[in-house]
Amino acid sequence: MSKHIRSILVGILCLLVAVLIAMTLSLREDVAQLQHAVEELSTDIDSQSAYLQNSISEMGNRLTQDLAEQGSLFSKVEAQLSYQKGELVLTASVLPKEVVAGTSYLLTLENTAQSVEMVSDGKTWSGTLKLSPSAEFTPVVVEQSSAGARQEALDTLYPDNILAIEGSSIWSWNLDEMGPTAEQQKAENVLYVTLVPNTDGPVRTAEDVSRLTLLVKDDNGATLEAMDMSAMDAPDGDTRLWYQADLSAYMEQESCSIHLYTTLETSSGLTLCDASNEAASYAKDGMGSSSGSGTISFSPQW
Repeated sequence: MSKHIRSILVGILCLLVAVLIAMTLSLREDVAQLQHAVEELSTDIDSQSAYLQNSISEMGNRLTQDLAEQGSLFSKVEAQLSYQKGELVLTASVLPKEVVAGTSYLLTLENTAQSVEMVSDGKTWSGTLKLSPSAEFTPVVVEQSSAGARQEALDTLYPDNILAIEGSSIWSWNLDEMGPTAEQQKAENVLYVTLVPNTDGPVRTAEDVSRLTLLVKDDNGATLEAMDMSAMDAPDGDTRLWYQADLSAYMEQESCSIHLYTTLETSSGLTLCDASNEAASYAKDGMGSSSGSGTISFSPQW
């Protein structure tokens, strides 16, 4: 083969290689664009699917609500819990869709014999029930007429928020300038617990607190002691209720590790605590000491 022909063949081969490379690059770009388009399409489909699911769910909820309203005896219903004079109180009112002469309404509680006749103001029928503490209440309104009796259960109500009391724990060495008097600030090994009074709750004043107990537990959760915390004067301008307990018997030992929990008993007979969280802690060994304190959320333990 002559040198000239060899050169021509090499040139053709190079041209073919260049074309093949160009086609490969173009194909890769097309594949990348196609992949990007598929990803965008997939995203759009997912978005549309989520939108359709939400729409269907909303339509279902509206349909359920419409059917419930259509089947309800009342066009308007209101029910709420409150805490008045040491008692839980249920207040409910209903607006009947139609009232036939001689019709009356009773406010009752599900699974109880409690009931009270509701009073009408001309349109709305209202009633009030005093309740014993419980985890939940389901009001039931009974319609009584010459045609017989019909009843409708209202939404279940939960009293936890109404009965809850907020508090906090403070070690004596953590008191700031707004803390107790200078003499009290000098006290060592003392844990203070404060309660925030609530005019709409079970603790409005110190008289509503029958007992505040401090449970001292070890690392294994065993109760070492149940101490009654003593009431004390609040600092000037501080509206919280203050209580204290001296823990020197534990903290003056060479080593100790204690976990502290609080239980609040009200004069109305409620028992509130923060069972899942410790109110404070203290530990000491030959290497040093550590302590913890903070917010306490007192609530019923049903």
